[in-house]
Amino acid sequence: MTRLSPQRRNVILALFAFALVLGYEVWSWGSLEGFAMATHAGGCRDASGRVQLFCDAVRFYLPQGEALAAGHGRVHGFLYPPPFGLFMRALAALGEPAALRVWVGIVVFSTLALFAVPAMSLFSASRPASIAHAICFATAMPLLGNFYWGQVSALVALLVVSALILHARGHKAACALLLGSATAIKVYPALFAAPILLRKDYRTVAGVAVVAVTLAFLLPPAFLGVAGTLGFYQGASADIEGTIRSTPFSYYGPNVLSILLTGRVRLDSQLVALLQQAAICVVIASLTLLRRLVRARAPWEPFWSTSLVFGSLPFFVRTTWLHSYSYLPFVQSFALYAALSDRAYAGLRRGALVSAVVLSGLLSSYAMFRLVHDEPYYVAHAYVFWANLIALLVLHAVGWKLASGQGEDAKSGHDRGQTPFRPRPVTKPPLAAARVRIHPRRGFHARLGRGV
Repeated sequence: MTRLSPQRRNVILALFAFALVLGYEVWSWGSLEGFAMATHAGGCRDASGRVQLFCDAVRFYLPQGEALAAGHGRVHGFLYPPPFGLFMRALAALGEPAALRVWVGIVVFSTLALFAVPAMSLFSASRPASIAHAICFATAMPLLGNFYWGQVSALVALLVVSALILHARGHKAACALLLGSATAIKVYPALFAAPILLRKDYRTVAGVAVVAVTLAFLLPPAFLGVAGTLGFYQGASADIEGTIRSTPFSYYGPNVLSILLTGRVRLDSQLVALLQQAAICVVIASLTLLRRLVRARAPWEPFWSTSLVFGSLPFFVRTTWLHSYSYLPFVQSFALYAALSDRAYAGLRRGALVSAVVLSGLLSSYAMFRLVHDEPYYVAHAYVFWANLIALLVLHAVGWKLASGQGEDAKSGHDRGQTPFRPRPVTKPPLAAARVRIHPRRGFHARLGRGV
C-alpha cells in the first residue's frame, strides 16, 4: 500500500478542517435565510420585506445583462466596465432563474478554487499553514459577504492569484489572458502587472495590456457602438464618484482612520487629504519591498507579489466594501507560512508574529462578528481593515529581513529557478572534494583540494 506524502496528508487535513468548520456553520444557520439573517441582518430586502440573497446580482448584474440584450444602455448603479456587462448579457440569455443559478455557481466555484489553488501549490508544505488556511477560508466574513451579495470579488481574486502562479511556472500567455480579463472586470487588477514588470518581463506585461484593451475598448463598440461605450464609461464613473461622496466607505484606509479620530468622514477636510497621502506611502512601501524581493529572487515570489499588492489595496481603492477583502484569507495564510518558515525569527519574536496572524484571522472571522453581535458596530469599526493591516505588517516584518539576506530562506538552498513553491533539499557541501587529473606518464592522480 502506497503511503501518502506529507504534502497530500496536509491537503487532506486542510480539506477535513474546512469541511468540519463550514459544516458546523451551515448546521447552525439551518437554511439560506438563516445564513442571511446571521451574517447580514441589515442587508437588502425584497418587495415583501424578506431578506434577499444575492442582492447585487439580482438588482444590478442580471438587469444589466437584460438591458444590453434588449438594446438598452447602462443600468443605474452598475459600477463595472462594459465587458462585465456583456458577460452578464450572455448569462441573461438563459432566462432569469437559470442565469441566477449559473452566476451563484460561478461565485461558489471561484470561492472554492481560491481555497484549493494555494492549498495545493504551497500551503501543503506546512501543516499549521494548511489548517489555518482552511479555517480562515471557512470563517472569513469577506467571503461570506461575497456569497451573500452574489459579488464578483472572489472571482477577481482567483484570476489574479492563478495568473501570477501560472507566470511563475512559465505559462505566460495564460497569465496575460487571466490578468487582462481581471483588469477588464475591475480595473484595479492592473496593479498586479507591477511584479511582472519588476521581473522585466515586458512581453507578458504587453500581453496583459493587449487583452485588457481588447476586452475593455475594442469589444464593447461592436455591441454598444462607440458612443454607447463612451456613455457607459461616463455613467459608471459618475455613479462611482457619487457613491464615494454619499457613502463613507468604512473599509477604505483613510476613511477608517478618519472615523477613528473624528467619528466621521469629510472628503474635503485636510485630515482626509493627509491620510490619503499616508495611504499612498503604504502602497509605495509595499511595492518597494516587492522590488527588493524580486531582485533577491526570493522563494514563493508569486505569493509575495499577490499578498503585498492585495494587502495594499484598501489604502488605494476608494470603493472598498466588506466583500472587497475576499483575498484576505489567502494573505493571512501566507503571512503565517512565511513567519513559520523564516528561522531568523525564533522564540518570542516568532511567537509574536504567529500571534499577530492569529489575531488577524480572528478579527475577520464570523466568530468575531457573532461575538460583537452588532452589525453596524462591526462595520463602523472596520474589523476587517485592521485584520488586513496586521497581516500586511507581518509580511513586511518577514519580507524586509528576507530581502536583506537575513531570512532563513535567503540563506538556504531554496529553488529559485524551477519552481517557487517547493524547496530544494539542502545538502551540506563536503569540506574537501577530490580533484582528479590525468598525468601523461603516471596515469590517474588524485589531489585533495577545496572544490573542483
